[in-house]
Amino acid sequence: MIKFTITPEDVLFFGDAKPFNRGNDGKSIFPPLPNTFASSIFAKLYYHKDIKYDGSRQLIKNVYGPFLQKDGELYFQAPKDIFVYSKNKDSNSCESENKLSVLEPLFVEGNRILKRCKTDMESLSCFMWLFEKKDKDKINKDKKSFDGFISLNGLQKWYEGKFSDITPEDLLRKSSVYREEVRTGIKINDESGTTESEDGLFRVSFVRLCRGFEFAFWVDFDLENLKDYFRDEKELLKFFDEKPRLLKIGGESKTALYRCEIDDFKLKFKDFKKEAGEDKKLFKHVFLTPFIFDEANKNILKLIDGFKGGVTGKYIIAGINSKSIGTKTVRAMPAGSVIYTDTNRAQLLTFEKQRSDFIGSNLMLTNAI
Repeated sequence: MIKFTITPEDVLFFGDAKPFNRGNDGKSIFPPLPNTFASSIFAKLYYHKDIKYDGSRQLIKNVYGPFLQKDGELYFQAPKDIFVYSKNKDSNSCESENKLSVLEPLFVEGNRILKRCKTDMESLSCFMWLFEKKDKDKINKDKKSFDGFISLNGLQKWYEGKFSDITPEDLLRKSSVYREEVRTGIKINDESGTTESEDGLFRVSFVRLCRGFEFAFWVDFDLENLKDYFRDEKELLKFFDEKPRLLKIGGESKTALYRCEIDDFKLKFKDFKKEAGEDKKLFKHVFLTPFIFDEANKNILKLIDGFKGGVTGKYIIAGINSKSIGTKTVRAMPAGSVIYTDTNRAQLLTFEKQRSDFIGSNLMLTNAI
């Protein structure tokens, strides 16, 4: 497995597959989809080694990321069941939030208030509930779900149920990770040098990483299917490590520098304590990358084996544009979504019904409760 640490040199744009016409506003999604980075890395193999994907053999087994990295610390999309309490209602800083809580499953059976009949999910057995305790300082009034990023250390505390140990240093607001920069353009007739149409004005919102932040991305190459080009992983690493170490990523193919090394992403989780699941009836999962499903026009939650409850964010629209695959757009559940099931996953890290054309999606972290 090879780790790519990617440092953008410019603003970035990651489209969400919604139609964009001149006269409209375009807004970048963040974080970007895994297949966006996988395509950029594979493009280097294609242009420099003439390695083509014909659909008959797998060249990349899996990818992990992109995740954020700063000073060697990894950051993930924070689980969406985290709520924070703030003393300063107008502040966007995590330093003003000195207390957090996590939504807990409240079971339907025997409950006089919550009824399954109010939903369209027959398998639903629990609702997510915020249990509060009285606080002398009365800081609980301003409570909101945390929409940001969590460090690997903070994620381990969340995973092991040590919620009170999560500190403000473990959490990052989006505003401290990246900022939006708006560019306004106008469609010009090349021959006359004048505006071509009345609706030729458009605006695009790019993202720029704040100082010190990089993307971390792991690629597990299929060395057996690449043996005609590389003898082993060290030779593959040598190819990517040749200068100039540049990638073109996202819309408008912005330039990014990278460095690479042999590294195993799964070892980052070797100290996570996974509970034995033999006698457990409920299992908690968080998606580290977006959950993308195959079947259109269906409730995405019904496609998850053993689904019992959870908390998700707003659907995103994921897209792919490839010569071999074509153009596809699908709905996806965002990273950070938390679900409960009665079905265990044997491994701590798994890809839940991953789509081959959206490689790297559906990466799920699992534990018993």
